[in-house]
Amino acid sequence: MSSRRVWGRALRWRVAIALGALVIGCVALWLAWPVPAEIARAEAQGVTIVDRHGQPLRSTRAGDGTNATWVPYDRIDPDVLTAFVAVEDRRFWDHAGVDPRAVGRATLQLVRE
Repeated sequence: MSSRRVWGRALRWRVAIALGALVIGCVALWLAWPVPAEIARAEAQGVTIVDRHGQPLRSTRAGDGTNATWVPYDRIDPDVLTAFVAVEDRRFWDHAGVDPRAVGRATLQLVRE
């Protein structure tokens, strides 16, 4: 290989690494930038626009596409919580948030695929 080709390849690698570092830095800065509280609440719950008498004029969906609204934990019926846990993770109360058996099962499935 000629020295010109080697230097050209080295330059391309340096430019690629510099651009990659720039992109990663910009993404890290964007992720670290705080989101204003009003926007965070609006994305989580959606926005309802009301008229001067308080009547709803227009509602937007929440960030996940539902019409869901935030309900405090103490206002949720305990039977609903029990049913939800029974369906989603019956061993929820037996582990500290991460079910080792479920992690092992998922790992095995991933390895077998």
